Amino acid sequence: MTEKNENELAVRPAQREFLGLTMEVDKGDIVAIAASKYEEQLETAKSSLSQKLEELNRLIKDAEESIKKDCDLIPRQFDSSADRELAKALRQAGYGNYEVGVELNQIEEAGQQVTLTVCLRLKGERYGHDLSREVKAPFAPSTRQTLKDLKAARTSAAAVHSRLAEIHRKLANVPQVERKARARLAQAALSRSSEGQALLEQISKVGETSLPQFLLESK
Repeated sequence: MTEKNENELAVRPAQREFLGLTMEVDKGDIVAIAASKYEEQLETAKSSLSQKLEELNRLIKDAEESIKKDCDLIPRQFDSSADRELAKALRQAGYGNYEVGVELNQIEEAGQQVTLTVCLRLKGERYGHDLSREVKAPFAPSTRQTLKDLKAARTSAAAVHSRLAEIHRKLANVPQVERKARARLAQAALSRSSEGQALLEQISKVGETSLPQFLLESK
C-alpha cells in the first residue's frame, strides 16, 4: 500500500467525526420533528379510514343491488289470481284477448315495501291504462335483513366521512400547530431572563394598539 493511500484511510474517520460534531439541532428542529410525527399519525389514520370507507361503499353498493334484484322478482311472485279471473271473463265475453300485467313501480326503503302497478291489458301491449291499479307489497324477510345491513353500513360510512373531514382539517392546521409549538418554546426561553421578559411584555401588546417598536425598527 502506498503512503498516499494510508493517509487517505487515516483521514476518513476523522472527517466523519468532524461532520457529526458540526451538526446542530435547535429547539425549532425538535418542534419540526414532533410536527412531522403528528402529521405522519394523521396520514396513517387518513389512509386507514379511506380504506374502511372503500369497503363500506362496496358493501352499500352490493346491498343496494341485492335489494333491487329482490324487488324485481316481486311482480312475478305477486298473487294476481283475481285479476286473471277477470281477464278470463273479458276474453269469454268477447272484449278481447286480455292478460294480467304486473310492473314494479317504486321501491320504498323506509316502508320496506314496493309499489306495484297491476293492469289488465290486451295481449302484446305493454301497459293497460284503463284497467289498472296500484298495490303495496312488502319486502321478503331476506330483503328486510339486507336493508338492515344497508342502513348500518350507511351509518358507519357517514361516521367515517365525518372523521376523515376532521383529519383533513387537522392536516391543514399542521403549520399552525407547529408555529404555536415554536412560540411556546420561545416564550419559555425568553421568560428566563429580564430582557426576555421585557420583550414578551412588548409582544403581549400586539393587536392592542400597534406593532411593538422592535418590530417596526426591524423593517
